[in-house]
Amino acid sequence: MTAILGYADLLQDADQKPIDRANSVATIRRNGEHLLTVINDILDIEKIEAGKISVETKTLDASDALRGALESNRPYADRFGVHMVLKGATAGILASADPARLAQVLANLLSNASKYSPPGGEVWVATEVLPETVRFSVRDFGPGIPESFQPFVFEKFMQNRNEASRSGVDSTGLGLNITKRLVEAMQGTIGFETEAGKGTTFFFDLPRAV
Repeated sequence: MTAILGYADLLQDADQKPIDRANSVATIRRNGEHLLTVINDILDIEKIEAGKISVETKTLDASDALRGALESNRPYADRFGVHMVLKGATAGILASADPARLAQVLANLLSNASKYSPPGGEVWVATEVLPETVRFSVRDFGPGIPESFQPFVFEKFMQNRNEASRSGVDSTGLGLNITKRLVEAMQGTIGFETEAGKGTTFFFDLPRAV
């Protein structure tokens, strides 16, 4: 908010050059988007903790859900020069999930992977059929999660300050905590695998539907 107000004051300067005005507007927008993310994340956390989170489970095609998430989040990945790749999604695999909450979970994981991928890198997404569940996975090829931070990945307000992470990446430290809670609300489980210098894969399993 301080940045937004500061650059708004600069815009009031009649002597400011057009290019400076454009930069000020861009900065205000960027900080406004981050502030909106913070507000939405805090509201989601409060709803979840108050037991007011709504989950309407339906039968849906896992591959369709995954493809929809890719299309919706591709512009965000483009901002970081990252290419999303669908590595596996067999049509006709049915899962029990809330479509809106599933989209939110995938958006959180895709945006997180995009932020911590190297420019020009890829984010791999896939679905896999397990005996009783459908597994969704999102893999990046970033720096990986330090061993010291791994126990706290899903905790509230925890952020990985790994020096290899991209400079200037904004985070509320709530996204993965919300993601875990939403997956569990849909009767699923979530986890991750990571290796220093080679990247991280987040995966979550949801019940299969017949």
